[in-house]
Amino acid sequence: MHRIALTLAIALTPAALAAQVQGGARAQSQTRADAQVKSGAGAQVSASTTVEVEVAVARERGLPTQPIRRRAAEGRAKGATEAQMAMAAGRMRANLEAAHEAMVR
Repeated sequence: MHRIALTLAIALTPAALAAQVQGGARAQSQTRADAQVKSGAGAQVSASTTVEVEVAVARERGLPTQPIRRRAAEGRAKGATEAQMAMAAGRMRANLEAAHEAMVR
């Protein structure tokens, strides 16, 4: 009897832990990007607005916008700061521009 109970406990523990981790990641990914980042000049800029600006610039230049949005969502899911997400969105847009330039030449 104890052997069966121990076997069930060992078999079900990883599944229970995985469910907890997935639930926590889902909760983090749904948080809003309302934190503000102070720039060197003292102005406050919302990082989510910065991500949206990067998306708008990419759209204006004929680049795909989904990779930028995915990168920001990935950062949100991993618990990155708003500043990190904004920087990642800017790097993604720059990479997309460079790839576009290379293909157009």
